[in-house]
Amino acid sequence: MLSLGERLMQMINTRLPNQPRTVGGSHAAVVVFSSANPDVGDIEIYDDGEELTVLVGKFTHTHFGNYDTTLSSQERVERIAEDVVSFLEDVFADRIEFFGSHIGAGGFRRREHPRGLLSKLIFGRKTYVWSGPVRNDG
Repeated sequence: MLSLGERLMQMINTRLPNQPRTVGGSHAAVVVFSSANPDVGDIEIYDDGEELTVLVGKFTHTHFGNYDTTLSSQERVERIAEDVVSFLEDVFADRIEFFGSHIGAGGFRRREHPRGLLSKLIFGRKTYVWSGPVRNDG
């Protein structure tokens, strides 16, 4: 049976073959995608055994897991890896927007969903996509 990290790398190699990356980055990351824009920051992915943790640039992190006990362990690995690769495809296509303080306090959303007023008040109006800053009105 493949580990989460191993299956993730297989999917990345197949579906994102031209996306620059470093395999086995800092602090035992499975893979690191270096941002072309220093305001955005890198994406680092860690295999935590039961889930994958994705550090999303300078903004936040998120966890990808699957705890459906009706699935086999390998089916859960497949679904988790699929979810992460789909997320990465959206990030690299600038369909995900990031916001926050650049010190790890922030978030992300799909660009077709508007940000709420509270989010803008807490994290500011400036937003980013993988390719860089978007606008100041978030």
